[in-house]
Amino acid sequence: MREEILAAIDKIEDEYLIDDNYVRYPDTVHEFQTAADKLMTIRKGCDAFWMAEILSSKGYNEILGRINELMENINSVMLSYENYMLEKMELR
Repeated sequence: MREEILAAIDKIEDEYLIDDNYVRYPDTVHEFQTAADKLMTIRKGCDAFWMAEILSSKGYNEILGRINELMENINSVMLSYENYMLEKMELR
């Protein structure tokens, strides 16, 4: 179970967050919102698997650490993107 969940997280990262091993700005903000929604859905599933004792505490903590890391990256890039857009609008 742990491996499948981590593979799903990697797929989200590859599809929405990474381009040629660099964090990229999204083509649209919607891409980051979609990635964040998918990560939160995985987190909710992990909570249920952990409570049902299908997922070990170690695996649960590893997965949550990975999700939190990606969410922090998403939040920092989104903040940077928002600041860029605000500056761009002020220049008009």
